[in-house]
Amino acid sequence: MTAKHVFVIDDEARICSLVRSALSKCGFEVTALNSGGKALELLQTARPDLVILDIGLPDVSGLDVCRKLKHSPATSQIPVIMLTGRRDQPHIEKAFENGADDFIPKPFEIQVLEAKVMVALRKTAQPVPEDPSFRGYLFGPKIGEGGMGVVYRALQVALRRPVAVKILQDKFASDKNSVARFVAEARLAAALSHPNIVNAIDFGRYKGGYFFVMEFVDGCSVNDTLLKNGSLAEDEALRITRAVADALEHARSRGLIHGDVKPANVLLTSEGVPKLADLGLARTVADMKYSQASSYIMGTPHYIAPEQARGDKYDCRADIYSLGATLFHMVVGCPPFTGVDAWDVIDMHQRLPRPWPDGWEDLVSPSAAALIKKAMAIAPADRYQTPAEMVHSLDEVLKKRGALLMERRTFVVGSRTMPSPFDTTDDITKAPA
Repeated sequence: MTAKHVFVIDDEARICSLVRSALSKCGFEVTALNSGGKALELLQTARPDLVILDIGLPDVSGLDVCRKLKHSPATSQIPVIMLTGRRDQPHIEKAFENGADDFIPKPFEIQVLEAKVMVALRKTAQPVPEDPSFRGYLFGPKIGEGGMGVVYRALQVALRRPVAVKILQDKFASDKNSVARFVAEARLAAALSHPNIVNAIDFGRYKGGYFFVMEFVDGCSVNDTLLKNGSLAEDEALRITRAVADALEHARSRGLIHGDVKPANVLLTSEGVPKLADLGLARTVADMKYSQASSYIMGTPHYIAPEQARGDKYDCRADIYSLGATLFHMVVGCPPFTGVDAWDVIDMHQRLPRPWPDGWEDLVSPSAAALIKKAMAIAPADRYQTPAEMVHSLDEVLKKRGALLMERRTFVVGSRTMPSPFDTTDDITKAPA
């Protein structure tokens, strides 16, 4: 599921770097900002799950930022943890008077910060529905939380099968735009049926709220795997990319654009089958055709296509760009661009040459590197024009790698000759029988 997003707002680069490193290791997506003005500007559109805020900012004070956040209906429910080098009681009282949910004096221990972040997020979590049957579903634990919804594992009683139930959080239930996006996600998911897309099962209203039932994926996300292992073997990364490209082609053939392809939205079943998830930002081609360009940016900065980042109209080639950036992360071990904040990263996607780090040849084969370069071309016209074209190129790369490794097609374990794990004609995630 989508990683929780934390804003860190502090003019000390050392503090931002420290907090970003610690929370990233815990699985959070972290955006670092060095001024209150930038934070308020970004918070007009972005909705982080938590804000860590320094009181003594140079432009707009942290107290003013906190007060404005808490006074706005759109951001009032976002928990705020304030930081300061002063420990006197009046200073701490001012933080709470302006709406802070918690307070950490500097210097602080990382374990204390992590604990306070976890507690603050738990306090704002959506409760499980009071009725345990909930229209035929028995609820288990919470398994994820995205920008608008909380996801629970549940049992569909009639069919005795596990499912995932996504519930629109109360703080968004009265917002027409949020409800429209949630409903659209469910309906768009219902229009798709593909082995590499998380399937929709049910949708409806409950006590004034909305819920969406989908296939339960018993596994983890690619992002979880990258956090644990750093990167993936190239064969594995190409196999996952091919499956997602095929899923995107299925969506394109039905007039849909995903809009937020990234490692966190690619789930892997316990058998290693990739499943594209989270259609919360999906759009129909018709919507894009008749919509106006907007300054409201939808997508994830580390993987977003330049035209999408600009707020321009975009098509399936934006999904191709994001998939190329995802493949880059899988094989290299980091996103294509990293910066001080989200706007810095977005600017890099639009302006800088594609990043091919030193030692690239030791990490990725030339054929896979060429595939990534084409998928991540700045101009949409220079990319693959459809996901199907990218699938074809991926097949060629996998076929070529299989031919190059033909002499390694078998290997011996004990007294038995086994299929080689380098044989790309087989499912490489399965252990030899």
